[in-house]
Amino acid sequence: MATISVMILTYNHAPYLAQAIESVLKQETTHALDIFIMEDCSTDGTQDIVRQYIQKYPDRVRARMHKKNIGGRKGVQQAVYEGFMQLNGDYCAILEGDDYWSDLHKLEKQVSFLEVHPEFVMASHNTVKTYEDGTPSHRFMYNDGIKPVHNIHDFVALSSFFHISTLVFRNMRKLTKDRSFEYIKNPWCCDIYLLIAHAQFGKLHYVNEDMSVYRCHKGGTFSNMPAREGRLFNINGHRRFNRWLRYRYLKGFSFAIFRLCRGVLKACDKGELPPLSSARYYKYKWLGEFYGKVYDFIDNHPRLDPAVFWYGEPPKASEPRFEKIRGYEPDEVAAEASPLLQKVS
Repeated sequence: MATISVMILTYNHAPYLAQAIESVLKQETTHALDIFIMEDCSTDGTQDIVRQYIQKYPDRVRARMHKKNIGGRKGVQQAVYEGFMQLNGDYCAILEGDDYWSDLHKLEKQVSFLEVHPEFVMASHNTVKTYEDGTPSHRFMYNDGIKPVHNIHDFVALSSFFHISTLVFRNMRKLTKDRSFEYIKNPWCCDIYLLIAHAQFGKLHYVNEDMSVYRCHKGGTFSNMPAREGRLFNINGHRRFNRWLRYRYLKGFSFAIFRLCRGVLKACDKGELPPLSSARYYKYKWLGEFYGKVYDFIDNHPRLDPAVFWYGEPPKASEPRFEKIRGYEPDEVAAEASPLLQKVS
């Protein structure tokens, strides 16, 4: 029997938290399950709800409640990291306190798959996104044709992305002691980096089922980030991920950063996003051109790819979507924009 550790991240989620916790406790699974709640000094009664569940389920529910709110992007990631270090199960899942799982068999389905497929380190599904302002609910990913198997190159290229509430991870932090998991506490980290960090060790399996609900409301840390700032956040985060992973995936990161820069500049030029200052405009124009040239150089000289001469991987031919950067037109770049470019997590 495997063990599953679930982390619930919460701050001022009093109207929602009980539903989130209950959606975990009610999971029908043959595996042992424990919950760790990371609470960031809420002021709306959230702490009282946490205490009630600890008292009611002392063997299943633990918590860390900050005495002082550490808030902000930096605080959110520090809380994620602190909680992540507490997850000792064979498998891990993360749920924000304003979201919940809608399928009672979610964990059983995902862990059972991972148990018999060691080449996979993650399992995912679709989710329903709901809005506090009355906007109609919809599936987080509209496309029913999403492929079932995803690898690190898909996540680096931002051609694949899954909401945190949908994921179950094999506990690679415990299994590998890899330094890359320390980056989770960095304020530039977000859902996509969790995927990238785990995908170094295996693939993700996706099923086209809705098994969680993601709430978008005015209290969300990332969901309310303006679209332009969300895109710039992705660019700067990707540059840091590339360095943190010691340039092993430099070719894919270079293509993604090029595409992100070209996409945001074009959107600003067309008035789809607020204009950038001159300094920021030329910064991202230069970055896009630089990473485009890096990609082209590696594409023309595959044996000089860091993955090949530093890490001993065999040279790889370009993937079909990775044409020469100089052959790309702005419209083609914009058309490839992933859901992540529209709204961070």
